Amino acid sequence: AITALMTATMGLVSNELKQILAFSTLSQLGYMMLGIGTAGLLQHYEPAFTASVLHVISHGAFKALLFLASGGVIHALHTKYVTKMGGLKSFMPKTFKVMWIGVLALSGIPPFSGFWSKDSIIEYAYELTMHDMLGWVLFGFAVLAAACTIFYRIRMMGLTFYGPPPVHHDAHSSDHGDAKTPEEEVAQEEHHNAIHDPGPAMMIPLYILAGFTIIAFIIYPLVEIFLSPTGTFTAEAWTEILVEMVVVKFTTGAFPFLLTLGALALGGIPAWVIYIQHADRKNTIIPEKGVLRWVYNFLRHRWYINEAYYWIVYKFLSFASWWRTKIDERIIDGIDFRSADAARGTARRVRWFDERVVDGFAEGIGTAGYRASEDGLQLQTGRVNDYVAMMIFGVGLMVLLLLIFMGVI
Repeated sequence: AITALMTATMGLVSNELKQILAFSTLSQLGYMMLGIGTAGLLQHYEPAFTASVLHVISHGAFKALLFLASGGVIHALHTKYVTKMGGLKSFMPKTFKVMWIGVLALSGIPPFSGFWSKDSIIEYAYELTMHDMLGWVLFGFAVLAAACTIFYRIRMMGLTFYGPPPVHHDAHSSDHGDAKTPEEEVAQEEHHNAIHDPGPAMMIPLYILAGFTIIAFIIYPLVEIFLSPTGTFTAEAWTEILVEMVVVKFTTGAFPFLLTLGALALGGIPAWVIYIQHADRKNTIIPEKGVLRWVYNFLRHRWYINEAYYWIVYKFLSFASWWRTKIDERIIDGIDFRSADAARGTARRVRWFDERVVDGFAEGIGTAGYRASEDGLQLQTGRVNDYVAMMIFGVGLMVLLLLIFMGVI
């Protein structure tokens, strides 16, 4: 529901022909998801689910019609901007007619295909209001999206096919106001003469899609039959579903149907007055300042979603750069490098102390002991008198220690 409304508001101010259709596609995808979600919240989900499937089918037809027709317009004028178009209904009458069929179907005008499918989704969203307060939000978004849809569709038709004829924008165009040289006038007249409807290879598919868009509601019962558990087609079943589709609009679906018609009038009438009835006048609805200008800029910037993404990415990259230069390189790397330098300095001092003091002391003791044993402590002399003297010294020492222990001495 949010997607249906948000992208519909973006289409209100877009100036690229196919971009308007692209926003419309996103909005209709929102309706399809709304139908599926509503089906999941209702106990009898099959009809709501079927309405969403039918909208996929009908949208595929009339949106293909609109995209192909807009391609013919862009090919004829060599520009994609509706602000550089205008007055094409006299140059491209066939395209003008089939595009109106697609616009009416997309807007949900009865009896075209979009009315039966999209209005059914809105109807089930209204049914959800009887069970949950959330249903009122979904229903409100769906109705507002319908009002926005018909507004930007009529706006597109007004800017493209009504008003003054298109201006020839090329190197021959005059940059000095309305004054044109004879050569420029001839070039512009040739340009206007070159604008024409596409050939049969493109118009025949457009006629087929337009025909399906008109009679699609007759084919819808077939889809419902094939989606049913039995999947068996009978004339009785087809007639029953077709009659039910019509009867529901005037019984249980009458209230949401009337609200939808009110929304269509709310969006369609101002668009018709501004962009078709007064197509030859300069549009001054949006002032240079004020709330309307703020809303217009807000929608032109697409709710600032892209700017929000860019801002978040920019802030993240700025923070990452600041972290790298200020924290990582100066503090973290500084601590790492200084710790490594301190460790290397300590290791050099420990090595010096180990080699000079510890190893020197050990080597000195060992050398001195070795030399002392060589010079004075010659216990193994080979003389009996020396051995006897050592034994007497040892025995005397033991006796002396025993007397001291016994307390005699």
